[in-house]
Amino acid sequence: MDDDRLDRALRSGPQDADAYVPLGRDVVAARSRRVARIRGGEGALAMIAILIFAVIFVLRPTDSNSLGAALPDRIRSSGQLNIAIANVAPQALAGGSFQGFDVDVARAVAQSLGIRAQIDVIDPAALRAGIVAGRWDVGFGIQPPAEAAGIVAGHPYLWRTAVVLGKIGADLVSGSSLDGRRICVVGGSVSEQWLRGTPPGVVRSANAPNESTADAQSTIAACLADVRDGRADAFIADWGVEVGSPGEGLEIQPLVPFLSVERPWTAGSQADAARLVDAIDGTLETLQADGTLRAISERRFGGLNLTIEPPG
Repeated sequence: MDDDRLDRALRSGPQDADAYVPLGRDVVAARSRRVARIRGGEGALAMIAILIFAVIFVLRPTDSNSLGAALPDRIRSSGQLNIAIANVAPQALAGGSFQGFDVDVARAVAQSLGIRAQIDVIDPAALRAGIVAGRWDVGFGIQPPAEAAGIVAGHPYLWRTAVVLGKIGADLVSGSSLDGRRICVVGGSVSEQWLRGTPPGVVRSANAPNESTADAQSTIAACLADVRDGRADAFIADWGVEVGSPGEGLEIQPLVPFLSVERPWTAGSQADAARLVDAIDGTLETLQADGTLRAISERRFGGLNLTIEPPG
């Protein structure tokens, strides 16, 4: 068999089989490049799938985000929680804006819910009307009196122990010892309303004194000066933390007039209000369990944890 016939026989292969054509190097290289492109495409698709999975994993609802999903529709759709806080203790001006415990707690709650926080620190006289009118979604702090129409309040997140200050040796040891006394209070405080019989946010209370005269001053310092100079027999402060050291000649008396609490509270339709408060209460429970509330309290109140109910 000559060379040409042998070559044709090798190309034709066995009878009834497809013709076999030896692949040259160029063809092999081309097919290899095509396979590489296919495999490269598969790799890119796999990478996209991994990225999609990662995004879903990161954004999946957590316990706190599931609470965020329970927020009223109007808040979830806006992506923002409008919060009002009174511009009184424990808030204080710092660097041109009000900062303090309630502001820190409100920010932590919104962050945990996965929603933006718009926080306005305002005159307490405007707080209830603004929330009832829908200007703000929720207030943090001392709630209005329980009988205020439409108010829905959550669980306490701060406990405030009121104190009585008098001159050293004044021995103001019982509620009756304040009967008929001149008592200084800060205007608009819980203490003033306690003396008048309508205290908001009070959970434990001694009997208010009878026939006492309430002198309202604008600041704690003014009340301390009144007691020191004899213009008042005693000063009742909403809580000892805001007083600090009473100064020369004065002491905190062994009498606790009342215990007040701070809560989240809102107004509006009962269904929406309840959903909002429930979501915030659940978030506060999480922040209590993971130590966030305690850390905020200790940072703001000199190492004291005021986020749990005191004994007594």
